[in-house]
Amino acid sequence: LALSLGAANSFTPKNNLSKYQSKIPTDPDHDGKYEDLNGNGKMDWQDVQIFKKYLPFFQKLPKKFQKYFDYNSGGAINKKDVLTLALEVYKNDYTPPSQISNLTANPTKYSINLSWDNPKDPESIDLKGINIYLNNSLISTLPKTKENYLIENLSPGTTYNLKISTFDLKGNEGEPVEINVSTLPNQVPEAYLTIPSQKILKANSSIPINIKAIDKDGRIKSYELDFGDGEKINETLYPEQETLNLTLNHTYKKEGAYTITLKVWDNDNALAINQTSLNIKPSWIDKTWENMSYWERYDFTKAFLRKDPTDKYVYGCVDVASAIYANATNETLMKEIYGFPDTIPMCLDGGDYHLMNCVLLGDNVSNIYDWGFINMEDKIRLFGNVTVPVEIVEHDYIYESGRWIEKGSLYELSGYIIGFKIHWKPNKPPEVIVIPEYCDPMYVYPDY
Repeated sequence: LALSLGAANSFTPKNNLSKYQSKIPTDPDHDGKYEDLNGNGKMDWQDVQIFKKYLPFFQKLPKKFQKYFDYNSGGAINKKDVLTLALEVYKNDYTPPSQISNLTANPTKYSINLSWDNPKDPESIDLKGINIYLNNSLISTLPKTKENYLIENLSPGTTYNLKISTFDLKGNEGEPVEINVSTLPNQVPEAYLTIPSQKILKANSSIPINIKAIDKDGRIKSYELDFGDGEKINETLYPEQETLNLTLNHTYKKEGAYTITLKVWDNDNALAINQTSLNIKPSWIDKTWENMSYWERYDFTKAFLRKDPTDKYVYGCVDVASAIYANATNETLMKEIYGFPDTIPMCLDGGDYHLMNCVLLGDNVSNIYDWGFINMEDKIRLFGNVTVPVEIVEHDYIYESGRWIEKGSLYELSGYIIGFKIHWKPNKPPEVIVIPEYCDPMYVYPDY
């Protein structure tokens, strides 16, 4: 083993060391002791380390050499000399350890995980610990054995300044290694709002409203549901939840257009908003509107002939109404009727309208059989408590009326218009007045 003594002198332990006596230089502090064992020109902690490690070697030196290493002047080399040398080094130590190396930072939404390598060079033998600074404030002091640290309880999407420095036994602190790290940003939660898909939503009826929310990087803290009629529901969740799925029932007291607004906050106060609109009909509107079949259109200027499914006879009709359209797959329930707007909600304004209906069969012998909407599939109830008679036109009906319409004969179709004068009043059923208006007879000749 080689032991460096002086700036350029090497000391090799052997049985006979007298020839090296002249190579031992004068000690720097002129106290007759030699402390610069590593030969770097100064007394430091590496000298203490060398002396402690090779203490048995120094104890076996000839007495003429031992005086240089008897640091406490006790007359012999022992462990007390190690302590004396250490105290002397400590008293004269003003050099901090080296910096850390290989610093890395792994941020999450709320934390930053740091890792590094502590210095292991000779200047850092006296390394005592590590200081961690966050935005220039000391947040932790670690022992020299630690090479990682987790900083928690941070804010999402925020940039932090981090500094890590080393310090020695005497408290000398080195220049820090500095880094800026940003935590991951917060994701806004997702909010969903669903109302029944049925066409008719009526006043004074309970309407289920489903709300859903999810926060992919946190938890749902609270929500607010505004029904648009002045009523709200606010709830703070205990505990906070990753998902929210609720169905809340609400009753609107008046018909009209409303906007429902859902607001959802996550545990970082990020806000998600979702809205949906709905039209509330008067409570007397019948649900059969949504189930109506398609209503056919007939031309007032022509008589109508339809072949019976049994192929035995035909029947005729005169349509004196304008067109009536209805289809369960769209929102246009009534269209092109005298004075009517396109959709039911626009009718609810207190105005007067006329619904012109058609005449069912009449001929040159019989009276009018019946009146009502032409509907080949079902009977329809129009407005809640107002029933419009609608008959299925089929062979039984015509036969029971005592008149066949036969091929090759001329028939007169005569009758009258049934006029409905409908007076709309908000929140009340319509007032219906039947007004008969006779029309000129028409003639048909079934020749198919």
